[in-house]
Amino acid sequence: MERREKAKRPGKRMLVWLIILAVVVIAAVIIAVQANRILNKPAELFATEPPAVTPQVVEVDEPEQEPTPEPEPTPEPLPGGIVNFLVLGVDGYSDSKFKEYSEDNHTDTMLLAAVNFDQKTVDLISIPRDTFTPVPGSTGYYKINAAVNVGGGPDAPDGAGYRKSCETVSRLLGGVPVDYYLALRFDTVVDLVDALGGIDYEVEGWFTEGGRKYEKGMQHLNGQGVLDYLRVRKASRTNMPVGDANRVERQKRMLIAIYQKVKEQNLLTMIPTLLGTLDGVQTNVSVSQMLALANYAMSSVDRENIRMHTMGGQSRQSEATPWNFVFTDQEKRIELIQSVYGVTVKPDAYSSYVYLLWLERYGFRAIHTMSVVDELIETQAPDPATMNEEQATAYAEMQQAYDDLAASCEAAAQGLLEDPHLSTDSSMAPRPLISDLQKKLKAFAELYGYKLPRLTVPDAWWTDTYINDVTVDFR
Repeated sequence: MERREKAKRPGKRMLVWLIILAVVVIAAVIIAVQANRILNKPAELFATEPPAVTPQVVEVDEPEQEPTPEPEPTPEPLPGGIVNFLVLGVDGYSDSKFKEYSEDNHTDTMLLAAVNFDQKTVDLISIPRDTFTPVPGSTGYYKINAAVNVGGGPDAPDGAGYRKSCETVSRLLGGVPVDYYLALRFDTVVDLVDALGGIDYEVEGWFTEGGRKYEKGMQHLNGQGVLDYLRVRKASRTNMPVGDANRVERQKRMLIAIYQKVKEQNLLTMIPTLLGTLDGVQTNVSVSQMLALANYAMSSVDRENIRMHTMGGQSRQSEATPWNFVFTDQEKRIELIQSVYGVTVKPDAYSSYVYLLWLERYGFRAIHTMSVVDELIETQAPDPATMNEEQATAYAEMQQAYDDLAASCEAAAQGLLEDPHLSTDSSMAPRPLISDLQKKLKAFAELYGYKLPRLTVPDAWWTDTYINDVTVDFR
């Protein structure tokens, strides 16, 4: 009996070693398969959507309001092999010694990289930071660089702010998905370029920034020099072409120069490790995906296959705001999306200059009034079954007036696409309906014993939380 027990022990140890060996073999196979995907099939690493993120929940006094209308989803699937990456430069610093910016940091650089694994091309689409746009899930209208703030800000849990930027850019593209982001704060750009040993670059003119002066011609720029070059846009500081459009062009040229250096010196594979060691870098791209992208860029993408575009438009100041917005050129937008993605989208009725003028004259008053109705229903939860006849009648009339006004506002927005004049019948149709809804709202509130807030819109409409449910600094 004792002999038999001893005979079993080697068998048990052998079984344990066989299990360990099997685990090692399986792990080796998995690593080999993953390495093969990284080196030879990078597109497969982006075949599934990134992990779902639980959005940040913020308790506020304002009720849930009707979101701004959005374009219809893309009617056709994207060509196989295209993946979008939104590169964001945040106008703040992770180091608290920099005090010149407010805490309300925006994404002042927005560059969309459409990587086509099938065609071995990369399309870089610059998105002007001042682009006028609705933000999905919000009732209001913003500059696109503030979408991150609507989502909770640059430091929102699980990247919720940057994901809101992705949603907003996707909306700008007519529903083309934008699943991945890479966000860097300005001081991170300095550290990244310094880690690469600086950039040799042909500067097209002199410029000064922060007391530092740079001359025209070939320069070896360190990280601070690159950041200064990317940021300069005031005529008093340079003889280079100024303005946001020219700054965007400089950003694209510098990005190409950096890419060319890291490719020529075989530095691409160090980028994932480098990004992981820097403060102020936030992304939902995994390490294996970064390695796959780096290898793909090094082995498959030539400089001539990197195409540069701008989601351009006209910069104008509205009647009521002290800032300029960029209003996207819809014809060029449709052409650009067709060229890069091969899909056809409709014009966006909610991002034109004349639409903002309409909002400031009529639309914001309509939005404010409807939001007050939403608040009443959200906070009081009136039930017609418990009302007397007079209250129930007034409630039904208020709801009908609400629906009529909402439909009229939608018709006005669509009508401005065909006839961009504020004097058309469709543009002016909401005016009496706003007054009618306010009358019906007051009547029901009085019968129901509900104290209404003011139904007027302040001159600074962007501070009205019945319009822009998230208030941000539009600088």
